[in-house]
Amino acid sequence: MITAKQKIYLAVFSFLILFVVLFVFQILPLSSTLKNYCRELSLQEATLELLKQQLSGIEEYRENASIYQKYLSDIDSAFIAADAPIVFMEFLESEAERENLTLEVAASALQQGGFSLIFQVNLRGPFANASRLLERLEESHWLMALSNLRIIRLSDGKSTGLEPGEPRLGDVDLIIKIEALARD
Repeated sequence: MITAKQKIYLAVFSFLILFVVLFVFQILPLSSTLKNYCRELSLQEATLELLKQQLSGIEEYRENASIYQKYLSDIDSAFIAADAPIVFMEFLESEAERENLTLEVAASALQQGGFSLIFQVNLRGPFANASRLLERLEESHWLMALSNLRIIRLSDGKSTGLEPGEPRLGDVDLIIKIEALARD
């Protein structure tokens, strides 16, 4: 027969086992589920905060869109049109005419990647005039680089320079390779 003391031990041991089973099968999964919910809630709060920041950025952009549009159009005009670089060619022609230089522009080629155009420009005339044209070219608003510049003296002092196209004393032939950024 079981004594009262053994019954108490058996009851305590049974409650202990029941508590351990309850803890392992009920409380631990519940706490891990609760932990996952808390983690997901904090992640959603961070996402919500990020969305609020993006929304405020969009609202700020909408308020200042006209200002940004002005700058974007200025930036856009700095690129040369890849399909028809007519404006850039007209600029070169007008500047060469202004400086009394003969201008020849070789066909432009779209470089690999499609972001830059290459022009071969030949100028003939007085060196001082060609130098001024180069300065205006560098000061222009287009995004470009003069990657190759070759200067050749044309006159040997024997020609008269009276015939059209005949070099005069002090005339040079400038061969310039221009690499300009292009847009589609």
